[in-house]
Amino acid sequence: MPPRVPLEQRHRVIAMSLCGKSQNEIAKSVGVTQATVSRIVQAYRDEGRICDAPRHLKRKTTEEEDHAIVAAACVAPFMTAGQLKQVAGVDVSDNLVRTRLREAGLRNRVAVQKPKLSATNKEKRLQFARDHIEWTVEDWENVVFTDESTVCTKWSQQQKVYRPDLMRYDPHYVQKVKSSGRTSVNIWGVITKNGLGPLRRISGRFCAEAYLEIIDQELLPHLLDGPFTDGCFYLQHDLSPVHAARAVKEHLEQLGVMTLSWPPQGADLNIIENVWGILKSNLSKMSLHDASADGLWEAVKSAWDALKDDVDLVPALFDSLPRRIAGVAQSGGEFQRY
Repeated sequence: MPPRVPLEQRHRVIAMSLCGKSQNEIAKSVGVTQATVSRIVQAYRDEGRICDAPRHLKRKTTEEEDHAIVAAACVAPFMTAGQLKQVAGVDVSDNLVRTRLREAGLRNRVAVQKPKLSATNKEKRLQFARDHIEWTVEDWENVVFTDESTVCTKWSQQQKVYRPDLMRYDPHYVQKVKSSGRTSVNIWGVITKNGLGPLRRISGRFCAEAYLEIIDQELLPHLLDGPFTDGCFYLQHDLSPVHAARAVKEHLEQLGVMTLSWPPQGADLNIIENVWGILKSNLSKMSLHDASADGLWEAVKSAWDALKDDVDLVPALFDSLPRRIAGVAQSGGEFQRY
């Protein structure tokens, strides 16, 4: 296909033609072929058009090939564009495959790894936000955030998925997280206004008795010796069966520990979840694939201690809490991007 003639040159061709110059003279002066001059002049005489005519490119895929691409993505939405074109049997670029899928309403998005927020839990989250909408950063600094997590030598990275609009939580498009073939360590940690606190490795099954031991041996000594010497604080922990066990509730009541009533599916409001995310991201950059459980634990402790040196981390997390609560209230209880 011949190259397009710039609009400035096309204007010169028309101007010289109107001045009575021959097409041969125009071609030599402008630097194009006489055939090009003839085509530009003819278009101006017939249509009054100076700019180049729009070019209609032939579609690179047939209707049958388009259907094959879309069908492949519907059957296997987690495949890449390169894999889909092989399954569909089409000889086109990956970009064109993505274009055909977009035309069909299938956009490439990050697949969710979490369950859908139920209407009941959404309402409870909304009520929690309303109850704490006026809390300031100073109010939140009276809260002690705790949580358990599992650190592994292999992570199931979030995948991309081709899915239609409004199908985010459809099981067909939700990523299944595998847990086999990896070494893991269960941990417990705490955050206060003063920063990251102690980190404890959980050995064996985590039950109410194990949690009570952590409370007595790790949590309370740390709080009473440092951030809350007066014993005035709110303990935050989620609604897991271990935390909600009768023995745990009774023990905390006997000790006079006030607990913060936490909503279901409230991980996005728990700032320690962000610390877990940073911790795991840092660990994923290390060569830990063949590490033993003890070796992984040593790496986790080192990464936790390194985060303690980040003096801006915890204050920024506490500063975000009023915004998180406001976001939940404004969205009717929906998850927040934290």
